[in-house]
Amino acid sequence: MPNLKTLKRATRMPRVIISIFFIALMGHFGKSQETEVIPLSYSYSQYYTIGGIDVVGAYNIDKQEILGVSGLKVGDKIAIPGESITSALKKIWKQNLVGDVKILANKVEGETIFLTIVLKEHERLTAYGFEGITKSQAKDLRDLLSLSRGRIVTNALIKNSIINIERYFKEEGYYHVSVKDKRTSDTLMDNHVLLKFLIKRGEKVKINEIVFNGNTEIPSKSLKKQFRNTKEKVALRILKRSKYIEDEFIEDKSGLLSYYNSLGYRDAKILDYNTTKLNDKIINLNINIYEGKKYYFRNIEWQGNNVYKTALLDSILHIKKGEIYNQSLLDMRLNFNPSGPDVSSLYMDDGYLFFNVNPVEVTVDGDSIDLEIRIYEGNQAIIKNISIAGNTKTSDHVILREIRTLPGTKFSRSD
Repeated sequence: MPNLKTLKRATRMPRVIISIFFIALMGHFGKSQETEVIPLSYSYSQYYTIGGIDVVGAYNIDKQEILGVSGLKVGDKIAIPGESITSALKKIWKQNLVGDVKILANKVEGETIFLTIVLKEHERLTAYGFEGITKSQAKDLRDLLSLSRGRIVTNALIKNSIINIERYFKEEGYYHVSVKDKRTSDTLMDNHVLLKFLIKRGEKVKINEIVFNGNTEIPSKSLKKQFRNTKEKVALRILKRSKYIEDEFIEDKSGLLSYYNSLGYRDAKILDYNTTKLNDKIINLNINIYEGKKYYFRNIEWQGNNVYKTALLDSILHIKKGEIYNQSLLDMRLNFNPSGPDVSSLYMDDGYLFFNVNPVEVTVDGDSIDLEIRIYEGNQAIIKNISIAGNTKTSDHVILREIRTLPGTKFSRSD
């Protein structure tokens, strides 16, 4: 038979006190009172009929709503211990309206039991503000956070708000910003709080120098040019400031590796990076790089091409043996080339909608790479129907006569 420990484990809700205390509640809830333990056995389940259910601790939640959510009703026959109480606790907890919930038995008369659902609601927001910033910044943050009066205040809400505030200031160059929250109980409204975010912006941080380590083949000057957003502090620079913004630097790191790959350094990677604080306003950005060796294309073979001959595919790919291994160029010539033909357009403009191409490195020998380009051609697709949605002012036939894609024709990507 289930016991109290089993019931606690079954719910797996650490913040909820999932215990059925069979005690006599004397006087009003919350006051000092004498309690009397009702002698019920936990060694096996006993069945009781619910004679009444009370809800206490509900300030902003309708009591009838809680009763409805719980699924417990006067007249129900339930087992103690049993699934009915456990299920009721889970259902109430799932609404995310309370921080704690427990169910007490305040009276047992023969086979009739009287229950009390005890809630500890989440606090709700009366108002919020900021300390340590300008009125303009406060307005921006209000638009960003979208906190409203009466909203449930949870730790997750506070944490997400702080993260968004910190991100806002870091994007403005305040790299050392710190944010704390201060909650004060509202003396005029039960279970409501006044929230204030205490913000220390610090100084705007600029990058004095970007220092690369480990780049023996590519000069630092060339690497710095690959950063679109992250720039050094230069007196004459106007269009792009030298703010250090983490998110923009992450984007620049990706561009730097793409640059290395285009030069044949397919194993290049950024090992780590850090900042050196020179003073409250200036840092150095240190980047440690592993370049690896430079690779070249060697043999390229095609597999699965039945529609078009290898010679035609070679001419479109236009990559010769001995050329620098350039992954970006390979992807462009296979899938989408803005300045010329590519293999995918050759197939997909001829109806092969389900075409797929996958280049596989089959051999890496020293600094040379052999490729096998595997093709799935599939069947040609014929357009059956054309549906138009969202046109409230223009008729379908007016739109259809303006497009070249017609039912009965082969699918064409370019069309």
